[in-house]
Amino acid sequence: MRQFSSWYPLTEEGIREHAPDVPAAIQLRREEGLIDYEGGQSAMVCYIFASGSARDTLMDSFEDEATEPGVRGQGPLEFRYIESEGESTKDYMAELIYKFVRNFGETPLFNRQPEE
Repeated sequence: MRQFSSWYPLTEEGIREHAPDVPAAIQLRREEGLIDYEGGQSAMVCYIFASGSARDTLMDSFEDEATEPGVRGQGPLEFRYIESEGESTKDYMAELIYKFVRNFGETPLFNRQPEE
């Protein structure tokens, strides 16, 4: 498995210049500070797999953050990615989410389903 890219700002410019226009596994974190989770603290807020364009997925899913960093209450965010190598990359992302939940006792902040 290849390594993740460097971290880039989750802004319109950052996405346009750095997010690939191909499928990718993507992590998002707070630029500064940690979030208190049930089992500890982490800067991570989201793990997603873009089955199409990572660039489009970030803009569609985080347009509010890209145009107004910090609007979701976590301060500016950053993203990094691994371009997809097929199912192995999707499986790797699922493994990262599983490990996060195991280590921190709950799902990353922006991976949570809205309450019904």
